[in-house]
Amino acid sequence: MLIAVNFAHMSLNEADNMRRAVSKKKKEDLEYYGRIFIEKSVAAGYDRNVAKSLFDLIVTFANYGFNKSHAVVYSMLAYRLAYLKVYYTKYFMTALLNNVISSEKKINEYKQELNNLGIKLAKPDVNVSLSDFSVYKQDIVFALTAIKNVGYRSSYEIVQDRLNFGKYLDIDDFLKRMNKKVDYQAAASLVKAGALDTFGYNRATLMKKVKDYYEDNRQYINNVRVALSAETGLTLKVEEVEDYSITERIQMEKEVTGTYFLKHPVQVEKEKYSYLPLQYIGRDIADSYVEVITKKEIKTKNGDYMAFLTVNDGKNDYDVTVFPSVYKYANTFIKVGEFVVMTLKKQVRNNREQYILEKFASLKNYNNFCLKNIKIIYTVIDESISQLISSYITDKSAVKVVMLRSNNSTQAKTVYIKNEQEFVHKFLENLPEKPLKLAYKDK
Repeated sequence: MLIAVNFAHMSLNEADNMRRAVSKKKKEDLEYYGRIFIEKSVAAGYDRNVAKSLFDLIVTFANYGFNKSHAVVYSMLAYRLAYLKVYYTKYFMTALLNNVISSEKKINEYKQELNNLGIKLAKPDVNVSLSDFSVYKQDIVFALTAIKNVGYRSSYEIVQDRLNFGKYLDIDDFLKRMNKKVDYQAAASLVKAGALDTFGYNRATLMKKVKDYYEDNRQYINNVRVALSAETGLTLKVEEVEDYSITERIQMEKEVTGTYFLKHPVQVEKEKYSYLPLQYIGRDIADSYVEVITKKEIKTKNGDYMAFLTVNDGKNDYDVTVFPSVYKYANTFIKVGEFVVMTLKKQVRNNREQYILEKFASLKNYNNFCLKNIKIIYTVIDESISQLISSYITDKSAVKVVMLRSNNSTQAKTVYIKNEQEFVHKFLENLPEKPLKLAYKDK
């Protein structure tokens, strides 16, 4: 404004309107006030080219220009936040998590940052957790309020009763002390999140206990519980049942917390197919089994569609670029929340790693492809393995089997076998605990 008033002799009203036009970046307004600025500058005795260049500088500066007060405040804030993150890392990250307590996406982003910092985000626990995210020993504990169906009121009741009367002794003690202040949906979500694991029973047993408690309409049952506990310290018998599968448990965790604590589902599937040549992302080119976290589709100048993905390989999140030549086939296949085998090629641009999608397949199709195109089989020398291999050995140069002396050994014995697919199936069926790894022929 001072330039407009002192240089071009514009009125304060005109100068303020020009400031607004520059900040809004509306083409019509910029052209209008640009003409006024230049004409008044010329009238004030300045060269037209100088006035035009000066106005262009004003517009350019406005693209990202701070006044001094803004610059100082932002600099001080950035310095203080950096200091807190370095010297009070757990407390800094806890504050960030509490600021996004209702956003599953942001919680997962900060969880990724915690992994990079070597800090564990521990599962919720009714004997440890607070309503908000909190620091406990070396970890940050998941907030009770962030569990679906629990909410502030239920989490407040759980925490206050624990602070006033001590930790919950067992599942009966928890249910009795809550006295249905926590409704069934909240209690079931606590089980799914792992917040009741502290009582020593598997989650299927805990879920049955909770269900039975809330469905029990007998008026005297609470009196029985109280009498047993008060007189003898005993509780009603907990009938243990077979636990849910690991896949069911992690799905339940994801359902109510938006994240995983036991294991990432990618790791679970990779353990089932440990013989496949799947690797974590990071090599120059590798096949990786991943979960698609985000997907952003854009249209290129040529009118083709491509996409930018965020994927997780069971350990970390990575950015993946899908160019039009691949995306036209991958578009309907790759969706957020889906699990896919991706062949990713690493590129380094501006000192930053990025990954390009070259090929993709479902885990089932990838498994079938590998079994039909076996090039090399790796295993460890063992009497039972040697016995199985002996019936498939051939003199011809067929499929190579490399038998290492141990998992960490570089010494190995090499033989060739026939009917390699049948051999692999028998190996997996009869020796499921033994190490086996395949390499396939790339077509």
